[in-house]
Amino acid sequence: MFRLLSIVVIALATYTKVGVHATVTLCRNVCPPGPGTVSENLFTDRACSCEYFNAAGPCQTSYDQSGNLEQAIGSGCNSQVSPRAITFCATVADGWMLANAQVCYVDKVNPRVLTEDMMVPLDANTPAACTAKCNELGFSFAGVEFGSECHCGNGFNFDPVTGISSVPFTNCNMPCTGDANQTCGSGGFMQIFQGPFIGPPAAQLPSTWNRILDIPCAQDTPAHTLFTNTLIAGAALAATDSPAACVGFCDQRGFRFAGLEGGDECYCGTGFSRSIVGLDRESCNLPCQGAPGLKCGGVLAIQLYSKN
Repeated sequence: MFRLLSIVVIALATYTKVGVHATVTLCRNVCPPGPGTVSENLFTDRACSCEYFNAAGPCQTSYDQSGNLEQAIGSGCNSQVSPRAITFCATVADGWMLANAQVCYVDKVNPRVLTEDMMVPLDANTPAACTAKCNELGFSFAGVEFGSECHCGNGFNFDPVTGISSVPFTNCNMPCTGDANQTCGSGGFMQIFQGPFIGPPAAQLPSTWNRILDIPCAQDTPAHTLFTNTLIAGAALAATDSPAACVGFCDQRGFRFAGLEGGDECYCGTGFSRSIVGLDRESCNLPCQGAPGLKCGGVLAIQLYSKN
Protein backbone atom coordinates (compact mmCIF):
# COMPACT_ATOMS: atom_id res chain seq x y z
CA MET A 1 0.00 0.00 0.00
CA PHE A 2 1.10 3.54 -0.68
CA ARG A 3 0.17 6.55 1.42
CA LEU A 4 -0.15 9.89 -0.33
CA LEU A 5 2.94 12.08 0.06
CA SER A 6 3.80 15.56 -1.11
CA ILE A 7 4.46 15.64 -4.83
CA VAL A 8 7.76 16.86 -6.22
CA VAL A 9 9.42 16.66 -9.60
CA ILE A 10 11.59 13.55 -9.44
CA ALA A 11 12.21 12.49 -12.98
CA LEU A 12 14.94 13.22 -15.42
CA ALA A 13 13.34 15.29 -18.15
CA THR A 14 13.81 15.62 -21.89
CA TYR A 15 11.78 18.32 -23.64
CA THR A 16 10.38 18.06 -27.15
CA LYS A 17 7.52 19.58 -29.10
CA VAL A 18 4.94 17.51 -30.94
CA GLY A 19 2.44 19.46 -33.03
CA VAL A 20 1.15 22.33 -30.88
CA HIS A 21 1.85 20.56 -27.58
CA ALA A 22 5.24 20.71 -25.91
CA THR A 23 6.07 17.45 -24.18
CA VAL A 24 8.54 16.22 -21.59
CA THR A 25 9.90 12.71 -21.16
CA LEU A 26 10.03 11.70 -17.49
CA CYS A 27 12.29 8.86 -16.37
CA ARG A 28 12.72 7.23 -12.98
CA ASN A 29 14.17 4.05 -11.44
CA VAL A 30 11.88 1.08 -10.84
CA CYS A 31 12.42 -2.45 -9.56
CA PRO A 32 13.83 -5.03 -11.97
CA PRO A 33 11.15 -7.63 -12.77
CA GLY A 34 11.73 -10.93 -11.02
CA PRO A 35 9.91 -14.09 -9.97
CA GLY A 36 7.76 -13.60 -6.90
CA THR A 37 7.73 -9.80 -6.93
CA VAL A 38 5.80 -8.73 -3.82
CA SER A 39 6.18 -4.94 -3.66
CA GLU A 40 7.85 -1.95 -5.24
CA ASN A 41 8.44 1.22 -3.22
CA LEU A 42 9.32 4.24 -5.33
CA PHE A 43 10.71 7.32 -3.66
CA THR A 44 10.59 10.94 -4.77
CA ASP A 45 14.37 11.12 -5.19
CA ARG A 46 14.23 8.33 -7.85
CA ALA A 47 15.53 5.68 -5.45
CA CYS A 48 13.51 2.50 -4.97
CA SER A 49 13.27 -0.61 -2.82
CA CYS A 50 11.95 -3.99 -3.90
CA GLU A 51 10.71 -7.14 -2.22
CA TYR A 52 10.65 -10.59 -3.81
CA PHE A 53 9.69 -14.01 -2.52
CA ASN A 54 10.74 -17.25 -4.23
CA ALA A 55 11.29 -20.89 -3.30
CA ALA A 56 14.47 -20.01 -1.38
CA GLY A 57 12.69 -17.35 0.69
CA PRO A 58 12.41 -13.55 0.72
CA CYS A 59 14.77 -11.07 -0.85
CA GLN A 60 14.78 -7.31 -0.21
CA THR A 61 16.80 -5.02 -2.44
CA SER A 62 17.31 -1.26 -2.65
CA TYR A 63 18.65 0.97 -5.40
CA ASP A 64 20.01 4.50 -5.03
CA GLN A 65 19.11 7.63 -7.00
CA SER A 66 21.46 6.60 -9.79
CA GLY A 67 19.91 3.14 -10.04
CA ASN A 68 22.81 1.24 -8.47
CA LEU A 69 22.19 -1.68 -6.14
CA GLU A 70 22.78 -0.64 -2.53
CA GLN A 71 21.92 -3.85 -0.71
CA ALA A 72 20.28 -7.25 -1.12
CA ILE A 73 19.11 -9.00 2.05
CA GLY A 74 17.41 -12.35 2.51
CA SER A 75 17.68 -16.04 1.78
CA GLY A 76 15.93 -15.57 -1.58
CA CYS A 77 18.69 -13.31 -2.91
CA ASN A 78 21.30 -14.89 -5.18
CA SER A 79 23.92 -13.97 -7.72
CA GLN A 80 21.16 -13.18 -10.24
CA VAL A 81 20.04 -10.10 -8.30
CA SER A 82 20.26 -7.23 -10.78
CA PRO A 83 23.05 -4.73 -10.04
CA ARG A 84 20.97 -2.01 -11.70
CA ALA A 85 17.40 -0.77 -11.40
CA ILE A 86 15.21 -0.56 -14.49
CA THR A 87 14.57 2.87 -16.01
CA PHE A 88 10.90 3.61 -16.70
CA CYS A 89 10.05 6.56 -18.97
CA ALA A 90 6.82 8.25 -20.01
CA THR A 91 6.32 11.20 -22.34
CA VAL A 92 3.66 13.64 -21.12
CA ALA A 93 2.46 17.19 -21.76
CA ASP A 94 4.93 19.81 -20.59
CA GLY A 95 4.52 20.62 -16.89
CA TRP A 96 2.98 17.26 -16.00
CA MET A 97 4.66 14.68 -13.76
CA LEU A 98 4.26 11.19 -12.34
CA ALA A 99 1.61 11.48 -9.63
CA ASN A 100 3.41 11.17 -6.31
CA ALA A 101 6.44 9.67 -8.06
CA GLN A 102 4.61 6.37 -8.66
CA VAL A 103 4.12 4.57 -11.98
CA CYS A 104 1.15 2.20 -11.61
CA TYR A 105 -1.98 2.31 -9.43
CA VAL A 106 -4.88 -0.03 -8.79
CA ASP A 107 -8.14 1.24 -10.31
CA LYS A 108 -11.68 0.04 -9.65
CA VAL A 109 -14.96 0.67 -11.41
CA ASN A 110 -16.60 1.93 -8.22
CA PRO A 111 -15.13 4.07 -6.93
CA ARG A 112 -12.59 5.08 -9.53
CA VAL A 113 -9.11 5.89 -8.26
CA LEU A 114 -9.52 9.46 -9.57
CA THR A 115 -12.08 11.88 -8.21
CA GLU A 116 -14.53 13.36 -10.75
CA ASP A 117 -13.34 10.72 -13.22
CA MET A 118 -14.18 11.52 -16.84
CA MET A 119 -13.16 9.09 -19.57
CA VAL A 120 -12.20 10.98 -22.73
CA PRO A 121 -12.25 9.23 -26.12
CA LEU A 122 -8.92 9.45 -27.95
CA ASP A 123 -8.25 7.81 -31.31
CA ALA A 124 -4.56 7.39 -30.50
CA ASN A 125 -4.07 7.18 -26.76
CA THR A 126 -0.67 7.91 -25.18
CA PRO A 127 0.33 9.57 -21.89
CA ALA A 128 1.21 12.71 -23.86
CA ALA A 129 -2.13 12.82 -25.68
CA CYS A 130 -4.10 12.08 -22.53
CA THR A 131 -2.35 14.63 -20.32
CA ALA A 132 -2.69 17.29 -23.02
CA LYS A 133 -6.42 16.61 -23.36
CA CYS A 134 -7.06 16.63 -19.61
CA ASN A 135 -5.06 19.86 -19.34
CA GLU A 136 -7.22 21.39 -22.07
CA LEU A 137 -10.41 20.32 -20.26
CA GLY A 138 -9.33 21.90 -16.99
CA PHE A 139 -8.40 18.78 -15.02
CA SER A 140 -5.37 18.49 -12.75
CA PHE A 141 -4.92 14.69 -13.01
CA ALA A 142 -4.80 12.29 -15.95
CA GLY A 143 -4.56 8.53 -16.19
CA VAL A 144 -4.12 5.97 -18.96
CA GLU A 145 -5.56 2.47 -18.64
CA PHE A 146 -6.31 -0.65 -20.70
CA GLY A 147 -4.23 0.67 -23.60
CA SER A 148 -6.99 2.81 -25.07
CA GLU A 149 -8.55 4.63 -22.11
CA CYS A 150 -7.78 8.21 -21.08
CA HIS A 151 -9.19 9.30 -17.72
CA CYS A 152 -9.26 12.86 -16.37
CA GLY A 153 -9.81 13.75 -12.73
CA ASN A 154 -8.98 16.20 -9.97
CA GLY A 155 -7.25 14.09 -7.35
CA PHE A 156 -7.21 10.69 -5.69
CA ASN A 157 -10.19 8.99 -4.08
CA PHE A 158 -8.10 8.70 -0.93
CA ASP A 159 -8.93 6.09 1.70
CA PRO A 160 -7.65 7.43 5.06
CA VAL A 161 -7.19 3.86 6.34
CA THR A 162 -5.59 2.02 3.42
CA GLY A 163 -4.21 4.93 1.43
CA ILE A 164 -3.82 4.60 -2.34
CA SER A 165 -2.70 1.26 -3.77
CA SER A 166 0.36 1.50 -5.97
CA VAL A 167 1.76 -1.69 -7.51
CA PRO A 168 4.92 -2.74 -9.38
CA PHE A 169 5.24 -1.01 -12.73
CA THR A 170 5.06 -4.38 -14.53
CA ASN A 171 1.29 -4.43 -13.86
CA CYS A 172 0.88 -1.48 -16.25
CA ASN A 173 1.99 -3.36 -19.33
CA MET A 174 -0.52 -2.79 -22.15
CA PRO A 175 0.76 -0.97 -25.27
CA CYS A 176 -0.84 2.40 -25.97
CA THR A 177 -3.14 2.51 -28.98
CA GLY A 178 -1.29 5.61 -30.14
CA ASP A 179 2.23 4.23 -29.70
CA ALA A 180 2.94 0.55 -29.15
CA ASN A 181 6.37 1.43 -27.73
CA GLN A 182 4.73 3.05 -24.69
CA THR A 183 2.52 1.53 -22.00
CA CYS A 184 -0.93 2.78 -21.04
CA GLY A 185 -1.86 0.86 -17.90
CA SER A 186 -3.76 -2.42 -18.22
CA GLY A 187 -7.03 -3.95 -17.03
CA GLY A 188 -7.65 -2.53 -13.55
CA PHE A 189 -4.30 -0.72 -13.42
CA MET A 190 -3.73 2.94 -14.27
CA GLN A 191 -0.67 5.12 -14.88
CA ILE A 192 -1.49 8.47 -13.27
CA PHE A 193 0.00 11.92 -13.85
CA GLN A 194 -0.48 15.27 -12.15
CA GLY A 195 -0.59 18.62 -13.91
CA PRO A 196 1.27 21.88 -13.27
CA PHE A 197 0.93 23.51 -9.86
CA ILE A 198 -0.28 26.74 -11.53
CA GLY A 199 -3.33 24.86 -12.77
CA PRO A 200 -4.69 24.24 -16.27
CA PRO A 201 -4.90 27.11 -18.77
CA ALA A 202 -8.67 27.42 -18.28
CA ALA A 203 -8.06 28.35 -14.61
CA GLN A 204 -5.31 30.92 -15.20
CA LEU A 205 -6.52 34.50 -14.79
CA PRO A 206 -5.03 37.77 -16.04
CA SER A 207 -2.26 38.86 -13.64
CA THR A 208 -4.32 41.61 -12.00
CA TRP A 209 -7.36 39.43 -11.25
CA ASN A 210 -8.18 37.10 -8.36
CA ARG A 211 -11.08 35.06 -7.10
CA ILE A 212 -12.82 36.67 -4.11
CA LEU A 213 -11.79 33.92 -1.70
CA ASP A 214 -13.64 35.13 1.39
CA ILE A 215 -16.88 34.67 -0.59
CA PRO A 216 -16.18 31.58 -2.75
CA CYS A 217 -19.83 31.38 -3.80
CA ALA A 218 -22.61 33.99 -3.61
CA GLN A 219 -26.39 34.06 -3.98
CA ASP A 220 -27.74 35.49 -7.23
CA THR A 221 -31.32 36.28 -8.24
CA PRO A 222 -33.29 35.27 -11.35
CA ALA A 223 -32.91 38.85 -12.59
CA HIS A 224 -29.09 38.67 -12.15
CA THR A 225 -28.89 42.07 -10.47
CA LEU A 226 -25.88 41.49 -8.20
CA PHE A 227 -23.57 43.68 -10.30
CA THR A 228 -23.98 47.31 -11.31
CA ASN A 229 -23.80 48.01 -15.06
CA THR A 230 -24.12 44.30 -15.75
CA LEU A 231 -22.91 42.89 -19.05
CA ILE A 232 -23.92 39.32 -19.89
CA ALA A 233 -21.55 37.41 -22.15
CA GLY A 234 -24.37 35.17 -23.32
CA ALA A 235 -23.78 33.19 -26.49
CA ALA A 236 -20.24 34.54 -26.80
CA LEU A 237 -19.09 32.16 -24.05
CA ALA A 238 -21.95 29.69 -23.62
CA ALA A 239 -20.02 26.82 -25.19
CA THR A 240 -16.55 27.75 -23.95
CA ASP A 241 -17.12 29.20 -20.50
CA SER A 242 -14.32 28.87 -17.92
CA PRO A 243 -12.76 31.14 -15.28
CA ALA A 244 -10.04 32.22 -17.73
CA ALA A 245 -12.51 32.84 -20.57
CA CYS A 246 -15.01 34.81 -18.47
CA VAL A 247 -12.51 36.93 -16.58
CA GLY A 248 -10.62 37.62 -19.81
CA PHE A 249 -13.89 38.66 -21.49
CA CYS A 250 -14.71 41.13 -18.69
CA ASP A 251 -11.15 42.43 -18.45
CA GLN A 252 -10.99 43.21 -22.16
CA ARG A 253 -14.14 45.31 -21.79
CA GLY A 254 -12.90 47.36 -18.85
CA PHE A 255 -14.91 45.79 -16.03
CA ARG A 256 -13.60 45.29 -12.48
CA PHE A 257 -15.77 42.34 -11.48
CA ALA A 258 -16.70 39.05 -13.10
CA GLY A 259 -18.95 36.17 -12.13
CA LEU A 260 -19.51 32.60 -13.29
CA GLU A 261 -22.85 30.88 -12.88
CA GLY A 262 -24.82 27.90 -14.10
CA GLY A 263 -21.86 26.26 -15.81
CA ASP A 264 -22.19 28.37 -18.95
CA GLU A 265 -22.99 31.92 -17.82
CA CYS A 266 -20.57 34.83 -17.51
CA TYR A 267 -21.42 38.24 -16.00
CA CYS A 268 -19.36 41.44 -15.83
CA GLY A 269 -19.93 44.47 -13.61
CA THR A 270 -18.41 47.69 -12.31
CA GLY A 271 -19.47 47.11 -8.69
CA PHE A 272 -22.14 45.53 -6.50
CA SER A 273 -25.72 46.73 -6.38
CA ARG A 274 -26.46 45.18 -2.98
CA SER A 275 -24.90 43.31 -0.10
CA ILE A 276 -23.43 39.96 -1.03
CA VAL A 277 -25.05 36.88 0.49
CA GLY A 278 -22.43 34.17 0.78
CA LEU A 279 -23.10 30.50 0.12
CA ASP A 280 -21.01 27.44 0.91
CA ARG A 281 -18.43 26.54 -1.71
CA GLU A 282 -20.35 23.36 -2.68
CA SER A 283 -23.21 25.48 -4.03
CA CYS A 284 -20.93 26.50 -6.90
CA ASN A 285 -20.53 22.95 -8.17
CA LEU A 286 -21.46 22.91 -11.84
CA PRO A 287 -18.75 21.96 -14.38
CA CYS A 288 -17.70 24.69 -16.78
CA GLN A 289 -19.05 24.19 -20.28
CA GLY A 290 -15.63 24.89 -21.75
CA ALA A 291 -13.54 23.11 -19.11
CA PRO A 292 -15.49 20.42 -17.21
CA GLY A 293 -12.58 19.84 -14.84
CA LEU A 294 -13.33 23.25 -13.29
CA LYS A 295 -16.41 24.70 -11.62
CA CYS A 296 -18.43 27.62 -12.99
CA GLY A 297 -20.93 28.50 -10.29
CA GLY A 298 -24.25 26.78 -9.65
CA VAL A 299 -27.99 27.36 -9.90
CA LEU A 300 -28.41 31.04 -8.95
CA ALA A 301 -25.02 30.68 -7.29
CA ILE A 302 -22.16 32.80 -8.63
CA GLN A 303 -18.37 32.59 -8.34
CA LEU A 304 -16.92 36.07 -7.97
CA TYR A 305 -13.68 37.54 -9.30
CA SER A 306 -12.25 41.04 -8.93
CA LYS A 307 -9.52 43.16 -10.48
CA ASN A 308 -6.90 44.56 -8.12
